[in-house]
Amino acid sequence: MIKWQSDHYYDKQGGNLKIALISSLLVFIAISADYCRADEIIHPANNDIQIEYALSSTNLTVGDTLIITRLLVNNSADTLGNLYWTDNLPPGMNILAYSISVNGAAISNYYSGPLKNSLYNSYNSFRWVIDLPAEEDPYNHKINLSDSVAIIYSVICPDQGSFVLPFHTACFHNGDHGSYTIGEPIAVDVSYNSGTGGIAGTVTDHNQNPIPSAEITVNETGAISYSTGYGLYSFMNLEPGVYSLSIEHPEYNDASETDIQVYAGQTTIRDIILYSPDLLYIPGDINGDGTVIGSDVTYAVNYFRGAGSPPPDSVWLESSQSWLYAAGDANGSCSFIGADVTYLVNYFRGIFEEILFCPEAPPQ
Repeated sequence: MIKWQSDHYYDKQGGNLKIALISSLLVFIAISADYCRADEIIHPANNDIQIEYALSSTNLTVGDTLIITRLLVNNSADTLGNLYWTDNLPPGMNILAYSISVNGAAISNYYSGPLKNSLYNSYNSFRWVIDLPAEEDPYNHKINLSDSVAIIYSVICPDQGSFVLPFHTACFHNGDHGSYTIGEPIAVDVSYNSGTGGIAGTVTDHNQNPIPSAEITVNETGAISYSTGYGLYSFMNLEPGVYSLSIEHPEYNDASETDIQVYAGQTTIRDIILYSPDLLYIPGDINGDGTVIGSDVTYAVNYFRGAGSPPPDSVWLESSQSWLYAAGDANGSCSFIGADVTYLVNYFRGIFEEILFCPEAPPQ
């Protein structure tokens, strides 16, 4: 057993994302004797509270799934409230699915999701919150004496290398928190099948929101992958060469990716953006909140300055074979530029009587 503890703290937390438990929960698995394990010590020290960290394997092939299990047993007299766990995974190791059980029974309500801002540079941070302080909140799972909590999650290994796990895990309870670093690292080695490579990436909309259940096909081999709930997809053990992808989703336009070079021993990253064929939009509603007010001007200015997100509504223009942020095209020129912001300001001043739209992409 490998034990570690640390007196270092951090308070940086991301916003909560309330989601229901995904339908395809992982089955709760027993930790077998050949698992690699590590124990965390809760800080402040409490010998009656212990967390076990286990890996399904330490030697994998690119494209394999690694199962990580964390088990907390509360043998203290304290009730654990506001229980909050984070984990930080090496680049490319993305969580595919996860489940949480209390006393062996899966729970269906909790907060979880990736942290918006990285706790550690170049590592992917994820958190689970199974209890909130507010008594009226339905997401309450307090851990009493002799209770146990298990978090099981699967991670895809898309690239070769030797990785250290866990990397700065943390457990928060009752407002106390600690950052745990490992004294004797667990090395996870990921290698390719001889002479092969891979393709991996994300499927998102134009606002970088993940798109699940997109069907991605490698045209040259016929292999099919479906994007996960976080928009992840991957194809592994491909022979070196040039490949192309076809992407389909019932709610988006079909797309394709070409000239993807795959090299032996490497994963080529190719991110995919899908666009909706028909968007209901309001001309001038640049921020997409359903109203046309001064904040739309501010939103557009921040976007052009590079300090804000792009407008949410876009439509495909056949004439230019390009996408147009349609709601921002206030002067009807079939483009979204600074002149549209000026036009919208003059509309608010009463100089122009109406906001125009591109005749090639009228609002539906």
